[in-house]
Amino acid sequence: MQKAGASQIYHILLLDDEPLILMGLEDEACACGFEVLLASDCGEALDMVRGPARIDVAVLDFRLAGGRNCTAVARALQRRNIPFVLHSGDMDLSRADWLVTDAPCGSPSGGDPSDPSARAPLMVQVAKPSAADTVIAAARALVEGHAVNAASSPTA
Repeated sequence: MQKAGASQIYHILLLDDEPLILMGLEDEACACGFEVLLASDCGEALDMVRGPARIDVAVLDFRLAGGRNCTAVARALQRRNIPFVLHSGDMDLSRADWLVTDAPCGSPSGGDPSDPSARAPLMVQVAKPSAADTVIAAARALVEGHAVNAASSPTA
């Protein structure tokens, strides 16, 4: 994966309640030049999304401890036009009527949001298990406005 250029540093929010997965995503995101914000629960993530922190893209684990999910965080990101990756092994998007899966967002890198070529999907799903580099590559593609192959293959 290509490292972030010196002229553009993206800020990524990573939400996962599994410490080893969160650490792996953090390591990969840092290696790719992202500035990283970490959250292990929805409350932390919502505080970051609603607060002054800059967030260009996010990676969200859909199912969290205690039967909770990241719906509130995903909605908050959608309202702020921030693209995100749903990283989960048990999320059926066909049942997610709250999720606007085909809504485009303006290019966070400064493209003209009225130009269809400068627009990208607001979210993609990357199934667990997936390698951290696959997840972070999907996030980079979203934030840079590139098409993403959401049907990633799990790691062996």
